[in-house]
Amino acid sequence: MRDNTITPNPTEPSLDTSTYGTYTRDPSPEELEAHFKLSNEDRLFLAQCRTPHTLLGMALQLCNLRYLGTFITDGSTIPPVVQIFVRQELGIQPVSVRSYFKAKITRLRHQDEIRTYLGYLELSPASVIAVIRVLLNRLKVCEENEAVLFDLVTRTLLEKRVVLPGATTIERLIRRVRERVRMQLYKQINSRLSKTYRQKLENLLLVPKGDFRSLL
Repeated sequence: MRDNTITPNPTEPSLDTSTYGTYTRDPSPEELEAHFKLSNEDRLFLAQCRTPHTLLGMALQLCNLRYLGTFITDGSTIPPVVQIFVRQELGIQPVSVRSYFKAKITRLRHQDEIRTYLGYLELSPASVIAVIRVLLNRLKVCEENEAVLFDLVTRTLLEKRVVLPGATTIERLIRRVRERVRMQLYKQINSRLSKTYRQKLENLLLVPKGDFRSLL
């Protein structure tokens, strides 16, 4: 049986997700006011915290979700300007949040509570289907590179208030949908070709003996 799997385009630039879901720069003063300033409702929500480091840690998680669309597991990656701004909003003295972010059970419990409070959702089958539809509509029109599709997926999830999943989850989804579209296109073209023309096209893919490239 012939293998009809379509391999990725080697000329397509590789997707760099090293900065995905992280701070690539210090937020501007306007961004700090918009995403990190605590409302009276925020303060009531955070009042459950009993110690300063837990209070600051949970507040940072809340603000990170509003700003980045996802949670951060390592508090050391949060810019000092953010930590200082949120600490001043809380009116507490300088305190380390290292122990808070290491307390995984507490951190995850707080994430669930923050999601509910801010009205965010976890990635679900329904949200995956919505993303697939968006990708299918785009890929049926043109062949976009993976970086453009990655941005499209993240925008779609943020619009639906879904907490952004790991980068590899989005990459796998994009590749599955792209493969599906390519295979559908292959089948459509293949079904309309006569046996003779189909054979001629397949011959273009054959690598002549002693050569390293096909005629195509």
